[in-house]
Amino acid sequence: MTDPIKYPRLTSTAVPIQTEQAFHTVTAAFGVIVPFAALVWLFAVPQTMSAVTLVALTLVSLGAALVALNTWRNGQATRNISHVRDDAEAAAASRMKKRV
Repeated sequence: MTDPIKYPRLTSTAVPIQTEQAFHTVTAAFGVIVPFAALVWLFAVPQTMSAVTLVALTLVSLGAALVALNTWRNGQATRNISHVRDDAEAAAASRMKKRV
């Protein structure tokens, strides 16, 4: 066994990538981009569908976009500036030296 005073434990300054969050971000991006690209293609190509189908598809896509936006906004963290201030005060209080 090595002497811990002579050989201190190494600490890393690297920050790990949060793979779970990155996976959800990529999945959400594909879930929005692929249908949007298909919708743009349908609107851009003339004579692909009738006028009634175009109106129906427009209304459905608008509704889906509103649902997706509301879902995303409701899924955000409930952090605000008071939470950040409380965290900073708690960290400062834990670093203060106690008087004896």
